[in-house]
Amino acid sequence: MPGACAGVSPCDNSPCLNGASCSETTTAIGYTCSCLGGFIGQNCAVDAKTVSEFTCGFETENNCVFENVDDDDFQWTYRSGSTTSGGTGPSSAYEGTQYVYTEASSPNFQGDTAVLSTVNTLLAGTSSYCLQFYLHMYGIPGTMEVKFGNRGSSSSSVWSESNDQGNQWVFHQVELPPSFTDPVIFFEATRGSSYKGDVALDLVKLSLGQCASGPSARATNPCNNGGSCNENGSAAGYYCSCMTGWSGDNCDVQDVSGNSYSCGFETDGAPCIFKDTTNDEFDWTRRTKSTPSSSTGPSSAATGDYYMYIETSSPRVIGDTAVLTTQDTNLPAGSWCLTFQYHMKGSSMGSLSVFAGDRSSSLTSIWTKSGEQVDPDLWKTATIDIPQQSNPVIMIDGIRGSSYRGDIAIDDIALNAGTCASAGK
Repeated sequence: MPGACAGVSPCDNSPCLNGASCSETTTAIGYTCSCLGGFIGQNCAVDAKTVSEFTCGFETENNCVFENVDDDDFQWTYRSGSTTSGGTGPSSAYEGTQYVYTEASSPNFQGDTAVLSTVNTLLAGTSSYCLQFYLHMYGIPGTMEVKFGNRGSSSSSVWSESNDQGNQWVFHQVELPPSFTDPVIFFEATRGSSYKGDVALDLVKLSLGQCASGPSARATNPCNNGGSCNENGSAAGYYCSCMTGWSGDNCDVQDVSGNSYSCGFETDGAPCIFKDTTNDEFDWTRRTKSTPSSSTGPSSAATGDYYMYIETSSPRVIGDTAVLTTQDTNLPAGSWCLTFQYHMKGSSMGSLSVFAGDRSSSLTSIWTKSGEQVDPDLWKTATIDIPQQSNPVIMIDGIRGSSYRGDIAIDDIALNAGTCASAGK
């Protein structure tokens, strides 16, 4: 009951915003706010200026009608450049230098939500709206929703996306019906099952009236990493002019030069030409010390502190595959020597394979090991000749066996130009 305790007032917490004064009442919340001109709402938080059109490019923080809410699990964050995790998130903004995104790494968990809302802005009601935005969902995303409703009432989902859209910004538009007198719009991102689920937004536009037809290929900009899009008469409708250091149809293949590359996995997020692909059932995981399951996996790295492994416990099932690939790297032409340390201990061990070939054709298996290996507690060395190709691609596949006792680990990957001193072992 308001004022029940002497010296305690609901106004002590300063619930009235934007210079408003607070007075105690006998209502359920115990106070009322006297708003200054230009603000309305229970706590004087809503800008009384009616907005009918706006654009948010996120170049300046806190200058957008879409704002973080306080009653969700985590927040949208302003960002420039890449997000902090590999294999997810954009490498740059769609336009300008900044965008907003949800960080899917710990301490955020599956099912956590982050919400942007127009709740602090008075939108013109009783009219149709067209909401347009660019979305980046790459990796193992959760769900992105647009919700719409009346202020103070429950909102309904009017659009959602839960699929990997590739490493690119994708244009979307949502028509919002003229159903509400005091409308509020929400962007709600729900974290998926993996840290590789960063979701990003850029260039959000709201305009009165129905949506026109979608944008051209140039407007959707399928060209990544700063590439420019040029429309033409091809089946795709465009071609990309890539920035220096990038190639591929959509500028998503990094060009490298040199004759030696190595991946020791000692630093999280350190550049490695072997990367997880999204076209498999699960991912390789960076680990130190033992794997979580008994009687399988190494007790420590081959060298240093960290290695990569496949976790074969539930929800994994027999035949599930985890792939590391050089697909995103344009290796120089020629033959190569691949070496790495591998560990295959467990009564239900699956298989570890290396595939190689040219980017323009299918890859061929050139090395494989299956089942628990001799002296299973010891790390073994693989030395593999990669046949000469004009545009080589290499994949390392770990395939889950019949039970959780099938963790496969690798460490100290090295790739050197030329043939190996000895044949593959």
